[in-house]
Order: sequence, then C-alpha cells, then structure tokens
Amino acid sequence: MSDAETTSPTKQIQPPYGSVMWYDKFFKLLERIQIDKVDSSFLKTNDIAAGNEYKVINGLRFLGLIDENGKAMERMSSLRVVGEEYTTNFEKMVRDAYSVLISKVELEKALADDAVNKLITEYGMARSTAKQGTKIFVFLAQKAGMTISTSLAEYRKEELEVTRQKGKETNVVRKKKETKTEEEMDETETMYVGRLGDNILIKLRKGDRELREKIAEHVKKLLELYVEGEEIEN
Repeated sequence: MSDAETTSPTKQIQPPYGSVMWYDKFFKLLERIQIDKVDSSFLKTNDIAAGNEYKVINGLRFLGLIDENGKAMERMSSLRVVGEEYTTNFEKMVRDAYSVLISKVELEKALADDAVNKLITEYGMARSTAKQGTKIFVFLAQKAGMTISTSLAEYRKEELEVTRQKGKETNVVRKKKETKTEEEMDETETMYVGRLGDNILIKLRKGDRELREKIAEHVKKLLELYVEGEEIEN
C-alpha cells in the first residue's frame, strides 16, 4: 500500500481534538497489543474517551491509522516496532497527516496561536477545538521527536499542569470521602446491634477478638448490677 493510499482517509475529516490523554492511552495500548480494529466497543473496553469515542475514531482516521470502517491500516503495524524505527515511523505519520499545517507554520519558530489559527483556517475547525487540536498536535510532534518552538511546547505544558492539578484535587476529595470521623461513620460500620424482643436493645462496639472480650467482661458486670438493682454509673 502506498503512502497516498495510507493517508487518503484524512482528507475528509478534521485533525484530532479533545483530550491529549485519549491519544496517550491509545498509543501506550498499541505498544502492548496488536490492534486490528478500532470502534466504540474497543475504546469503551479499554476505557478510552468515555462518551467521546467517535472523536478518537475520527482522529485515528486523520492520522491514517484506521480506515472508515475502523479497520487498522498498514501504518498501525508500522508503530508496533521499537527504537529508532518507531520514532521514524511516528514522525512520518505526523508529517503526512499534518502536511498542510506543517507547510504553513514553521514549527521551530511558530507561536502557539499560529498553529491554532491554521487549524481554524486550513481545516475549518472551531476556535475551541482548534486549541485542543493544537495541544494534541504538540503531543504527537514531541512523541515523534520533532523540534518545535518554545511557545508550542509551553502551550502543551499548560495543559499538563492543569491535568496534574485536577488530579491532585481529585485525590484530596477521594481521601476526604475515604476518611470518616467517628460521628460520620454509619452505626452499622462501628457497632454490633442486638435486639431481643421489645425489652432488650444492646449496642456493642465492633473490633478484634481482644476488644470484644474486654467489652463482654464489662457487659457481664453491668448485667450483674442490673440484676441486683444497683445504680449503673456512666
């Protein structure tokens, strides 16, 4: 199959946009397994772009990795190799897919806005998707070992920082949910509740056997006091 045949499906669709993480996960997956077809079911199974699977499918078509039916193309196999050959093949994929953008923007000197504007004017993307698309392009270019300007690299770095911060905030929320005070804990988590008819209701703290034995001793004493009719001190 010729290069022209490999990249022809990209002419009718826009460059990848959305989250860089979707493509990062996909290429990491490709390093581990052979992928013969990409469809919504495949992406859902591998937890990639939940609810946005169609965006990744179109993005992979743009990159010349799958055809209109989701079937893997020869370029997909070329990314199963390792080392320098992998980098060479990856760069060729990027340069072929983004040939229009690369011909219009001097990557080593371009401002990030230059790339965003070209995605808008040359590929008909909306401003928001063009910004997302620029970050994905930078990710792919860096993965291919291509030389890009500081402005482009910093544009991608901004998203990394936002993602990292969101991750920290999520972890804090998760820890707060996992760490409950004694007052917040459900009674069923901390107490054994026993009921005998209408006259007896007993609540005993849960714990290991040693703790349960100590509590049982105290309960016995309380029961003796109860039988004798003596006052029970709190």
